[in-house]
Formats: sequence, C-alpha cells, structure tokens
Amino acid sequence: MKSLPDVNALSRQAWLKELQQPQPIADDRASTRPAQSDFEKSIAWRGVFIAAFIVIAINLPFSPPPTQAHLTARSTV
Repeated sequence: MKSLPDVNALSRQAWLKELQQPQPIADDRASTRPAQSDFEKSIAWRGVFIAAFIVIAINLPFSPPPTQAHLTARSTV
C-alpha cells in the first residue's frame, strides 16, 4: 500500500517545536497558554488536604491498642 503524502507535516512539526519551547512566566493573564497550572492553589485542593487531616486526626486517638503476641513455648516432643 502506498503511503499518502502529508501536506501539513512541516507546519505541524513547527507548531510542536513551538509548543515544546520553554515559555517565560508572564505576570499578565493575557497569555493563551498558562505556564503552570494553578490547581495546587485552588480551594478544592486545599479542602482535600484539610478533610484528610481531619479524618486522620479523628481516627488516630481511637485506634485500638496493638495486641501482644503470645510468648508461650510449646513442646513438640
């Protein structure tokens, strides 16, 4: 089977190279692509950590005491 010519190969490769270049972090929010996600600063992400901390703090004091192993030796004679 004969391969089809890719007429957009050069423009697609140039676009991918442009996307992979390191971008300077700009203070303005006019950029179409953010340099880094702000998800770590969101209220939902902080809420997950606060909820996990509360669950751990509540369950930690009420954990059952560890059971001690039986130290009796059995004779196999």
